[in-house]
Amino acid sequence: MHRTLIRSCASLVLALGIAGSLVSPLYAQTAAGDSAPPPGLGDIGTPWVPPADASADGQAPVQAAAPAKRSYEGLTSCFDYYRFGSTPVTLSAGLSSAVAGAPLGFTASIRNDNPYPVTDASLYVKVMRYGHAPGEKNVNGPDVVDFFPVGDSLSIRPGAQADVSGIWNVPADAEAGEYMMAAYIVSSDRFNLAGLTFTDDVIGGAYNFSVVNDAEGAVRFDKATATVLGRPFYFAAFPPRVPLGTADVPVGIDVVNTTGRTAAQEITWTLYRWDGLRAEQVIDRKTESVVLAPGERAHLSYVASDTEHSVYYVLGSLTTEGGASSIVGIRFVRGDVNEPRLNFVGASAYPAGEGASAFACVHSTGTAPADGGRLELVATRSSFCVLGSVIAKNTFEGSFSGEIMALTAPFTKAADSFSVTAKLFQGGALVDEVTVSYSCEDLGADSCPHPLVSTVPLIAGIAALIVIIAAAAFIIIRRRAAAAARPVPPPSA
Repeated sequence: MHRTLIRSCASLVLALGIAGSLVSPLYAQTAAGDSAPPPGLGDIGTPWVPPADASADGQAPVQAAAPAKRSYEGLTSCFDYYRFGSTPVTLSAGLSSAVAGAPLGFTASIRNDNPYPVTDASLYVKVMRYGHAPGEKNVNGPDVVDFFPVGDSLSIRPGAQADVSGIWNVPADAEAGEYMMAAYIVSSDRFNLAGLTFTDDVIGGAYNFSVVNDAEGAVRFDKATATVLGRPFYFAAFPPRVPLGTADVPVGIDVVNTTGRTAAQEITWTLYRWDGLRAEQVIDRKTESVVLAPGERAHLSYVASDTEHSVYYVLGSLTTEGGASSIVGIRFVRGDVNEPRLNFVGASAYPAGEGASAFACVHSTGTAPADGGRLELVATRSSFCVLGSVIAKNTFEGSFSGEIMALTAPFTKAADSFSVTAKLFQGGALVDEVTVSYSCEDLGADSCPHPLVSTVPLIAGIAALIVIIAAAAFIIIRRRAAAAARPVPPPSA
């Protein structure tokens, strides 16, 4: 293998010389005719419902045109490779009761049940306060009082476990009561492996505890008053569909002050496409202020005017002077926009080699297939040359359905350190791009077939080859220059 790599690098150098990237549906019940996603469906976010269907979201039935014939040849089921809930999380803490104003330490044990490593994985935690008895069904779930990432990104080998420690600093004015800490595992800050961060009812793991505080009441959003287009919104249900042709979408909710003091409160609205994890998905941000007397409530609203995307996520947040927060995430779907989304990207086995493939899962996030799509998939292994060596490659052009499908590319060469890159286009425009990297150093020293020291002779050989080529080129240039400088005798008479 080393000799082949040396020949490849030498050819590249010579050519240059000549020329000059646990589903836990705690509150998954029907609400207004919609149901939470059943286990096993994966990260679909919203159901693919034919436009003619008379759903309970208030949209009047429309006459659907005859569906266009679409071919998905070249794609296979994503669930042959990706399994939602495959990284279950166990949360634990040394205390079952926390005191307001004090830190609460916790540990998350994350297990990788996939046959391949999980890389660039992040743990996110939501802290929720029960407004009802724990375990009781509720169409809105608990109140979210915090959401934050924990620790650095993780690489977890198949069947292995990673332990992450974190701290939640309990706010001084945290409302007393029963709480839950919920865990989510996300890779590349976009692929949901355990739990759905944009929901309050589908989580990857949970830990129940209580908060003790002499102070009573809170300044918070009242989730029971949330609306989209003036109709009730339910946090533990599929997002509502906006009627076709609707431009502005008003989102409303009450803020209530149940404390015994007047509160001057600032509220921030952030509009995202799809979910609220990445800054590049922010479309708009707005801040407003309200003054609430004890026991008073105010109805606030935000108008989402963007019409370019399928799924929107409106994040409302507030933080009191004492540090207590209240967070709501309201999602809705535009039925007349159908754009594709990468659902997962990776390798079916590690190391790369015979019988394994790179794969990329994709689906339409709208209510119908996303047309005009193109998915490019390529895997490259590390190289000492400037350019990486391609070890897998495939492309699909066509439509993407609401069903999550996978494009695969069999590995043509072995590699213990490599990367898989997927580029998703629609109408010629780049929609998303992600690179998932697999490094034997990150995945454990015993997973590296060739220790790092063994590469030293290879590097030395390549360096020597470059020196020889450079020296030969220098000698040739000097000889040509000397020949050109010698006087040419005149022709004989």
